[in-house]
Amino acid sequence: MDMETLRSSNPQIYPNGSLTAEIRRKVRDDLEEYIIPSSHPALPNFFAEAKGPDGKASEAKRQITQDLAAGDRGMLRLQSYGSDEPVFDDKAHTFGSTYYIGYMQLYAMHPTKPGNADGKPEYHTTKINGYDLTGNLVHHRQGIAAFRNLRDLAEA
Repeated sequence: MDMETLRSSNPQIYPNGSLTAEIRRKVRDDLEEYIIPSSHPALPNFFAEAKGPDGKASEAKRQITQDLAAGDRGMLRLQSYGSDEPVFDDKAHTFGSTYYIGYMQLYAMHPTKPGNADGKPEYHTTKINGYDLTGNLVHHRQGIAAFRNLRDLAEA
């Protein structure tokens, strides 16, 4: 995925992020195109995409990947702010979920150092787990707890 030509992310849901006022003005001005994707909170790092019975699971996966990439690009820019080179810590800082006809999948994304000559960071999406929320009460509770835990991790 080419991060420089990535379309502006328009996630269905991202219930977290920083208030614009919490980010120093100079940082906000310097990184605005990367960390303030819309009128929603800046630096979103938790996203959710849902599709109904007429939607496609593959479309939800593509959308969450783009959402995560846009969020992770902003996080990497902020972490690297003031450095001559991008700062990689080998940790995921952007998380999300997809929901499609009763099945929820959880994802994390992290950047790595460039692996080719173009010098651009590479972004990797990892599926954490999946839950059938309609199968039984135990699996439903496990899935909801995992979703909440991942959202809390994003806020930390």
